[in-house]
Amino acid sequence: MAGPVPQCSQGAGPRGWGRNWKRVGCRCDAGGADSRLNGTLLNLHVYPSNSNSLTAAGWEQVIKQKVGAYSSRTVATEWGAPLSGGVVYSGTGTPTDVNAAYMMGVPEQFRAYSMGGCLWAGLEGTNGMSVAKINGSGSTLTLTVTNASGLARLQYSWGL
Repeated sequence: MAGPVPQCSQGAGPRGWGRNWKRVGCRCDAGGADSRLNGTLLNLHVYPSNSNSLTAAGWEQVIKQKVGAYSSRTVATEWGAPLSGGVVYSGTGTPTDVNAAYMMGVPEQFRAYSMGGCLWAGLEGTNGMSVAKINGSGSTLTLTVTNASGLARLQYSWGL
């Protein structure tokens, strides 16, 4: 019989779609501080709809507020902005809309925190959020990147 799963291999998410670790568990204001979660990885979901900030610095602050003191054990299990329609997220200059500001600020703060993250959706259907798509059929399938600048921002957030 297998033993218990080590806490460092477990993940926990706060109420409200993994959006804010300050409001997790036991109705306390500092969920990561709940001793029952010691050693547990925390997950975070953050999307452009979580704020209307038009600056990268504003989005960096959003991440700081949501993660609090728990960046060393938080993983962004869902984050991302629309990647279809030829949008370019260069990571430089002045953002022109919420999505551009988000794709500049969020990866910047993840990188500063050395925080892991998964871009949603890596590979999915027709929602316009996917960073890659499958082409072909049967056993002749290929994978292509849908938005090179979105992939670059993801890689930047990882410190690559």
